[in-house]
Amino acid sequence: MTTTTVQAPSIEERVARGAALLDEKQPDWFQQIDLDKLKLDCPARCVLGHLYGSFDRGAFVLGIAFKEAAYGFDGFEEHSELSALQAEWVRVITARREQVTR
Repeated sequence: MTTTTVQAPSIEERVARGAALLDEKQPDWFQQIDLDKLKLDCPARCVLGHLYGSFDRGAFVLGIAFKEAAYGFDGFEEHSELSALQAEWVRVITARREQVTR
């Protein structure tokens, strides 16, 4: 019997998926994030908190309740990837802003 191991998506893949969803639903989303106040472990200051007022409301509006981790929106939960997740969101947001100014 052969066992197949399925690897979870990387942080980069999850954040890219979340950014793509936001691009579809709210194209200028990255302009609305205050990077100085972005704090993924706070439901009011995470990406969804900045855009929708709270993590829960954002997950509901986007239709991803209980699937947030697949989109890189799971930072408010205590886990070992928090700093890497925060760094990836900052990188993606910064890159999007730089593209707009070109």
